[in-house]
Amino acid sequence: MTNKSPALAILAPSRVGAYALPDIPIAMLLYCVAMIIPGFYATYAGVAPATIGSVIVIARLFDAITDPVIGVWSDRTRSRLGARKPWMIAGGLVSIISIQFLFTPGTQSSGLYLLGWIAALYLGWTMMIVPYDAWGAEISRDYVQRSRIFAYRASAYYFGSILFLASPLLPIFETTEFSAEVITFNATSISVLIIICVASAVLFAPDGQVKLDTARPRLKELAQSLRQNRPMKLFLIVYMLNGLSLGMFLPLSFVYVVNYLALPDKFSIILLGFVVASFVAMPLWLKSVKRFGKLRAWSVGIIINTICYPPLALLGPGDASFLPAFGWVALAGAAGSATTFLAASVFGDVIDFDHMRTHKNRAANYFAIKSLATKANIALGGGIAFIGLDLFNYDPSSSDNDLSAKLGFLFLFLGIPSVLSAVSGILVWKFPIDERRHAIIRRRIDRRVKIPVQESVNESGISL
Repeated sequence: MTNKSPALAILAPSRVGAYALPDIPIAMLLYCVAMIIPGFYATYAGVAPATIGSVIVIARLFDAITDPVIGVWSDRTRSRLGARKPWMIAGGLVSIISIQFLFTPGTQSSGLYLLGWIAALYLGWTMMIVPYDAWGAEISRDYVQRSRIFAYRASAYYFGSILFLASPLLPIFETTEFSAEVITFNATSISVLIIICVASAVLFAPDGQVKLDTARPRLKELAQSLRQNRPMKLFLIVYMLNGLSLGMFLPLSFVYVVNYLALPDKFSIILLGFVVASFVAMPLWLKSVKRFGKLRAWSVGIIINTICYPPLALLGPGDASFLPAFGWVALAGAAGSATTFLAASVFGDVIDFDHMRTHKNRAANYFAIKSLATKANIALGGGIAFIGLDLFNYDPSSSDNDLSAKLGFLFLFLGIPSVLSAVSGILVWKFPIDERRHAIIRRRIDRRVKIPVQESVNESGISL
């Protein structure tokens, strides 16, 4: 059982909830861009699939460049609103403008139109999310409370995901598909929610309590620190292994349900079950963190997620596979929700270790690196998955794949992700910064920057 911290900051649930609110429109935005926009441009605007693929690659390369730049600029920002809030406001405005154009193309919109507005949207998203992540790590350095802060965010993210996935089911629409009308509705809804949620966070959320040191971070020093920071390198290895596992599993899940199980009308239901289960499981993982610590809880979550993969290989085409597939995928979502908030919480502890060693707070820089790793996982995992389909001669559009092709598909969809996930779970169990070591790190930082000891609160702290 973990020890209660003697320096647990007094943070009202309403204020932490205000900080988490922007993740609602962020989730809606990312789901739409990742899942709907490419196909929407291919079918509605008539943009060639090869062009869309090229646009996504170019936009991602641009996005990869902006991540570390925004991280450096955010860490260097000095304003009356602090280092993070001005970037949230500016990023929200850029995102709103981009959404209005990206989500409402004309029937003759070109690939250049798509490239320009999706790159602009990625820029706005980066301007929000990199400082937003760093802000969360700076609200509290308490080992358990930091997990609760990111759990609030994860819950808001899942709620936004549910809102987006359920939007075609609203009675105001004639069909349950993601039509042009539904996309336009989401453009307006997301824009309004960005204004409301970002304003609420800026006005009512707690400021970062970690004092920034006066020395401004530099990219060269950041690279040197990365080489010397063993916990950081270990975290990135864990994050990449787990991310590659999901990066292969998630894009192939569509092929699995629609083609392999021949249940095309059930995919949205299974995906919604995945997200709802993730949302519902958040309070359980928070209780696990309180009792066993965040490393044990995260590791167990990864292992349970891994166990969900093999049974899916036993299912075959037909309606009889729907309920078992729904159940196993929902359980995987519930287990995977631990990673959603605990990875960011543990990463905040790693940043504290760097702060202690270097006397510099480079939270946004490091969260930019984490964001870059996330995008690399998605791109690399998806690339390996779909190149592998070609190597195994598996045709996602055909119902007549032979046994070797099907086995190859299952190897890519379940085999490799299982191994990667299991290894990452073992590494998390052995991660060096536990609650006791983090308490030592926090005390050393507090002594150096002369932060007064914060008041203690009751055992409940922040609860969902």
